[in-house]
Amino acid sequence: MKVSEYLEKVERLTSEKPGKPARPALAKAMLKNTSIWDNDACRGYALVAARLIGLDEGQIDQLMCAMLAAFGDYSQDLAAELFRES
Repeated sequence: MKVSEYLEKVERLTSEKPGKPARPALAKAMLKNTSIWDNDACRGYALVAARLIGLDEGQIDQLMCAMLAAFGDYSQDLAAELFRES
């Protein structure tokens, strides 16, 4: 999910609708307890893991390039689904 999509969802939850009160408590809880990841954080974890298992710099460069390609080709939801199925 992109930051803009998350903020739009929070906005929808907090907006007044006829006959329904706004839900600012839920929106505040979401803002406080939800972290939004970015690709750099994911790449950082992969970098740490690659170093932990002893990949050399060439292999790490290949991994980082492949990850950049994957970010462009797969949505976050699809990537999560592929991981859960593995």
